Amino acid sequence: MVTEPYFVVADSDEILPRDFLSRLTPRIAADPRCGFIQANHQCIKHGTKLQRDMCRGIDIHWAWYQPLRNKFGFVMFLGHGAILRRSCWEEAGGFPEIVSEDLAYAIAIRERGYYGTFASDIVCMEEFPSSVRAFRVRHVKWTRGTCEFLHRFAGKLIGSRNISWTEKLDILFPTANLPLTLFFFVFMIMTAIVLPISIGERAIVTVETGMNSLRLPVVLMPDAMRVLYTWDFYLMTLVALASPLLCFVLAMWRTPLKLVRFLAHSTSLYAALAPLSTICVVGYMRTRVARFLVTGDATPGAHKTAAKTAHESSYWASTHPDSIVTQRLEWLAAWIFLLGALASIQIALFGLAIGYALLAIMHSADWGRPGLQTLAWVPFSFIVTGITLGGFSLFGMQPVFFGFGFHF
Repeated sequence: MVTEPYFVVADSDEILPRDFLSRLTPRIAADPRCGFIQANHQCIKHGTKLQRDMCRGIDIHWAWYQPLRNKFGFVMFLGHGAILRRSCWEEAGGFPEIVSEDLAYAIAIRERGYYGTFASDIVCMEEFPSSVRAFRVRHVKWTRGTCEFLHRFAGKLIGSRNISWTEKLDILFPTANLPLTLFFFVFMIMTAIVLPISIGERAIVTVETGMNSLRLPVVLMPDAMRVLYTWDFYLMTLVALASPLLCFVLAMWRTPLKLVRFLAHSTSLYAALAPLSTICVVGYMRTRVARFLVTGDATPGAHKTAAKTAHESSYWASTHPDSIVTQRLEWLAAWIFLLGALASIQIALFGLAIGYALLAIMHSADWGRPGLQTLAWVPFSFIVTGITLGGFSLFGMQPVFFGFGFHF
């Protein structure tokens, strides 16, 4: 029978420092109410081009978010690179049998009076997913796992008497972010496509090139809506769009070219995940099932099950990104946004449509291919251009090639 008072949880692609145990064991032993110590992480700076391009984001995330939680919020056990107290683990009944077992465990021990801490000076090394496919597989696991966590544990968390409201909100805000993508995606469709087509003014835009001209039927903003284009409305737009990127801007402002490059690549990956996230949330709502998908598994079989059965629930139980159904739904979203962008001449919306299609294409392609590297800049470029044109409204101008704008 194992009787050691502490044990370590590590991922297969993780590298622990040589002095991991010698430095963390005295710390957890000194405080009997400390249930675990979560170590810091940095990204391994080699591997595929995708890993090299995106590893900076991991470093910034760990450096900015976790130390703040140590002081003001709830320290989460993140499933790897941590030392745990065995007696605390046994008292909580081990890890709950859900995909997000690490977060559920941290809440379970907090309810019993224990807590976790973050060791910023103990740095482990980890990898970013090696391919876009692996990145998407991980996102499906995270999204459906978060839905499962909120479905099964949100009520208990809110009703807890031992967890402060500051800690509760620090847990709920980031975990609700992924499931809320469904509502945000529907909101985008309603405000950026349905609303313009419903109340917009039909017009013809003529594009002349030399001796030729092209007449395009479009939907323009009615005069009654132009009252919205004031400096405060535009400022709220910029704040809403820039707030998730603020830590990256503050961390990389001294190297603006690297910052812009990182933001462009992040847009092609993260901003284009909305259709996939929506599919995952709908899948969990239909089946109440979440599966632990292995990010590095090159031959997953979850999507094959759906292809062998006529039952619709089989697909919705996994919504695996390898599935042709998932990819067709992403393409459908891309076409819907593309048609909406063309009808109302919304440049930023056009960038999103390209991003949705591009992410589906990159699922089975090499991120390092020169053609894809060039295309990866397109969504970011169109979105920034659309937002910039919206700024002309501050000077009393309403550009034709802006339509309803990119305002949320």
